[in-house]
Amino acid sequence: MIICLACSAAIQKNRLLTRGWDEAEIAKRIGSQISIEEKIDRSDFVVWNESGLDALGEQLDRILEELGIALK
Repeated sequence: MIICLACSAAIQKNRLLTRGWDEAEIAKRIGSQISIEEKIDRSDFVVWNESGLDALGEQLDRILEELGIALK
């Protein structure tokens, strides 16, 4: 099973800038990876990571429910 944790290119770039990366480092890193579209296509599930922890938790709960796994 493959779970892809994804966000928009703008969010990804902003997060890397916040960590002190420069534009050249960011371009090199992103350029060396397969596209987010391909990652999503290869995945069984996608978690969209542009909101807070509550939204991530809700997405994870839905995935676990679909897999028949109960944590509560």
